[in-house]
Amino acid sequence: APFASGPTRIKNIARLRLKESDRLYAAATELARLGVRVEQGPDWLRIHPARSFQSARIETYADHRVAMAFATLGLAADGVEIQDPGCVEKSFPTFWQELERFAAHHAKVNRAQPLGSENWIY
Repeated sequence: APFASGPTRIKNIARLRLKESDRLYAAATELARLGVRVEQGPDWLRIHPARSFQSARIETYADHRVAMAFATLGLAADGVEIQDPGCVEKSFPTFWQELERFAAHHAKVNRAQPLGSENWIY
């Protein structure tokens, strides 16, 4: 979403507040830490495109999915550092090795194709 040409609205996702962490709060907070403009409601997020990213240490909230999502974003945005990278052991113990392997084969991830003025993900 931060690479799209317009805002991305993700809705009907209140259940993500009840996982290993409040994943909506985590996404909004950590994207903002990177300099991305994010709005959130009880069951939605709106993520605005970013022209650039600030370097930041990303808190994982001990949640493997938060760590993996922001690590993946870090392939396309410089300066992303993941705190508590070991939290991925729960679901994907070889995640960091696989991510390095992927990165070795792809020097940079291509930016997402523009999806329109406002994108909706259900």
